[in-house]
Amino acid sequence: MLGTIETYLFQSMEGRSPVVWRVLVAQGSGWFTWAALTPLIFALTKRVPLRFPPGGRALSIHLVSFVMAAATHAIVYTAAGLAVSTASRGPSFVALFGRSLLGWFPVSLMVYAMIVSGGHWLALVRRERERERRTAALEAQLARAQLQALRMQLHPHFLFNTLNTIATLVREQERDAAVHLLARLGDVLRQVLRSAGNHEVRLGDELAFTRQYLEIEQLRFADRLRVEWNTDPATLEGAVPNLVLQPLVENALRHGIARRPEAGLLEIGSRREGERLVLWVRDDGFGLAGPGHGSGVGLANVRARLAALHGAEGELRVESVPSVAGGGTRATIVLPWRAGESAPPDARASFDHDAFVHATEPSRG
Repeated sequence: MLGTIETYLFQSMEGRSPVVWRVLVAQGSGWFTWAALTPLIFALTKRVPLRFPPGGRALSIHLVSFVMAAATHAIVYTAAGLAVSTASRGPSFVALFGRSLLGWFPVSLMVYAMIVSGGHWLALVRRERERERRTAALEAQLARAQLQALRMQLHPHFLFNTLNTIATLVREQERDAAVHLLARLGDVLRQVLRSAGNHEVRLGDELAFTRQYLEIEQLRFADRLRVEWNTDPATLEGAVPNLVLQPLVENALRHGIARRPEAGLLEIGSRREGERLVLWVRDDGFGLAGPGHGSGVGLANVRARLAALHGAEGELRVESVPSVAGGGTRATIVLPWRAGESAPPDARASFDHDAFVHATEPSRG
């Protein structure tokens, strides 16, 4: 519209008698062309963003895109001008096209740059909205994970068995062991409460929490539980979802080890595969044939949190694996590798890899 008004005024000042609709068609066609090209340029900007400093490939693609857009604008502008022209003779289409392309070149470059900038701004707004949505989803998932962990650890059977074990230790005058068990129970509950608000933690901190939880379970299972830690020390600085291993361990103990009449093995491991971090929890129980194995609320919660944190790059697999006892189940988590932040010193226990990398014997027979 501004271009139409400007052209109309200039032609009037030169003594010509411009017709409004002819000026509108001649000038408006060019700007409507840029309007039609804007969604295409937005799509290209989304796929090939121009970051600073711009890479050669992105710069080349946008240079070609700009030339094509400017040429399209010049073609439409020239064709529209000829269509509404009242002159009987004049320059050829090719000559007018070349003149339009060169004459509009600075304006076309400015318009293209503005559209690309607008595309980047829209992408930034979309990313911010997506980040806010994911943050809200993560907070909800973390709250559910904390409640789930507390519910499992405050499960009547869990409390009854733990308190019964403590009472037995007291009756047998094994006060040190009873105090140790009470301390571990307090550590587990305190860690769950202190982890509020942390979406991710170092794997080393997550393993330390899992170790505290397993110290209680080992006293409950006595000789029926053996734990192996096959964790790569190079993975301890990796970032993992908070409270991600405890549901897997609980699932293995409840549906794998607890259903065996004889002693069982629980293996916890980690390794790095390129830019991926792989965690696993394996038991030598009945495999997926065991009732309820692999389909609990805890596993669904882990899958949902992995999806919220990492999208398609986060994965939880639960599968049967062969073992010496003939069966077994392994839950495997795969997620992108990145370094995690340490929890505050008063909110975590340290994980001594060398002390727990070998088989962990039960504390009490």
